[in-house]
Amino acid sequence: MGLEVKESDNIKELYKNIPESLIRLLKSRGHLDLESWDKLFRPKLSDLRSPFKLDSMNILVDRLLKAYNKKEGILVYGDFDLDGSSGAALLFTGLKSLGFDNLYVIQPKRLEDGYGVHAHILERYIGKVTVVLTVDVGITAIEATEFANQNGIDVLITDHHLPKETLPNALAIVNPNKGFCKSGLEHLCGVGVGYYVFLATWMKLKELTLSEPHLFTDSQIQNLKNIDPKSLLDLFVIGTITDLVPLIDENRVLVKHGLKILERTPRKGLRALMQSLGVLGKKLGAQDIGFKIAPKLNSLSRMDKGLLPIDVFLCEDESLAERMVEQILSLNSDRLSHQKKAEKLAMSMVFDSEETYCFVFDESFHKGVVGLVATRLAQTYNKPTFVGGLKEGVISGSARIPKDSVFNLVDIMSVCPSLKAFGGHAQAAGFEVAADKALDFENELKTYFLKYEEELKNKKLEFDAGITKNYIDSEKNYKYDLELKVEELSDNLVHWIQKLEPFGIGFDHPIFKLGQVEIIDHRILSGGHLKFKITQGSYNMDCIWFNPNLEDSVLEKIRQFKVDLYGQIEFNEYLGQKKLQFMVHNLTTFS
Repeated sequence: MGLEVKESDNIKELYKNIPESLIRLLKSRGHLDLESWDKLFRPKLSDLRSPFKLDSMNILVDRLLKAYNKKEGILVYGDFDLDGSSGAALLFTGLKSLGFDNLYVIQPKRLEDGYGVHAHILERYIGKVTVVLTVDVGITAIEATEFANQNGIDVLITDHHLPKETLPNALAIVNPNKGFCKSGLEHLCGVGVGYYVFLATWMKLKELTLSEPHLFTDSQIQNLKNIDPKSLLDLFVIGTITDLVPLIDENRVLVKHGLKILERTPRKGLRALMQSLGVLGKKLGAQDIGFKIAPKLNSLSRMDKGLLPIDVFLCEDESLAERMVEQILSLNSDRLSHQKKAEKLAMSMVFDSEETYCFVFDESFHKGVVGLVATRLAQTYNKPTFVGGLKEGVISGSARIPKDSVFNLVDIMSVCPSLKAFGGHAQAAGFEVAADKALDFENELKTYFLKYEEELKNKKLEFDAGITKNYIDSEKNYKYDLELKVEELSDNLVHWIQKLEPFGIGFDHPIFKLGQVEIIDHRILSGGHLKFKITQGSYNMDCIWFNPNLEDSVLEKIRQFKVDLYGQIEFNEYLGQKKLQFMVHNLTTFS
């Protein structure tokens, strides 16, 4: 099996060393022609759709330009998560670079204010601003928008969350997921929509310098010419990867280019953090953002001790940036402590449950980590999960569904009248319920999932509401891309996989199955990780399994049989040396 190429172009040269196994993998994913391959390996910024395809973008930009000409005050209002934080920083920085004056930026506090656009925050800016520009928030802000309107403030909403039945009475709503936007940009997250607002504003200003040059000074015209929109892509990358939106189309193109910008970001706060993590100036992948950089930044809003991610993004002082890093690492340590305690208690509360869902809450659950705990439970038990912290008679929580789930959290919670509030994505959402309504909410969840089970039974489909173990998995249909022999794992395969980055939702990292291998050695590393070797014929391979939670008796058992391993191949870099390593995701034993 091979890939047909034209002698007239450079494709043959580009792809001549690609492993046969990777050709099979890409074809199995539906990438059958050279055009598709080029989009994977060489995504182009010229392939991006116009920002003006987004409904109401023209209205929004025209209002911004009116504010630009009259030097009106503009408040950039971002959500408190990393998507909203990076989006707010991007628009604040981007608009400032375009020459906008009188810019303000604000976010609600996660623990004090909660999600949303709040009237009591907007009240602080009456008389200072005439425009509020939201980022990653606002699609359900009916009351706050009305408050702004009554006080002479125009509201421009940019968001990507799913709307409710009624939209806010804003001057403009730019949201590819609002229900009637035909842009095809539904995959953008909050920072993505914000970036498109910046692009549209920049493009419109440049157009005006040509059609009405008398409106601009020579320095303004030169400044607009010199702006490189790629310079904001380091912020785009952080928000897009952490918000777990599909890494397809525009997201894939912009993240691919943005990772290169982030590697050498000029932002002093980010540079100091990345320097402390040992990743500054090094080649970055999506996993570096998701597992190294983002958790440290996220701990700031989760613990809510003053310093916020947006402060890091906007920091312009090197000595201040270094002090910020000390605080970031300290708060992250606190976050880990709260998270581990909450995970342990939550898992003990649901371990024996036979329900199709998990719902737990407790006074000891720190509100800043409930989303992380919900993610852990959803992944461990393969169930939609709702985790809340109880305070002053109100349960404030987060909901998550496991990967590849058929469920939609917004659909589920929309039929739960006991909830005070909810909102978010199909895969991740937030909710509030009064403590005295917790039992009602539980019964509503139970009714929903029982109805779903009954519908499946009627269709004669198998439904398994059992707990999926993360070891000695009896599930024979564990998802993977390709079965390989150990001898097929090579440096060249890893090099070509790296060229396919970034990986994420909608474009997963290749998962391979290694069938019928023997474990010939193992040892437990600090942190509970498992390091071992496997053999198949005359070929050996080092393996690592992070947090497998295996007991000694289980380890002895799996060494008695041949096993199937599922995971990904990578380089393990240590003391300047690279060595192939198989990172295990799952394992199946055979007697």
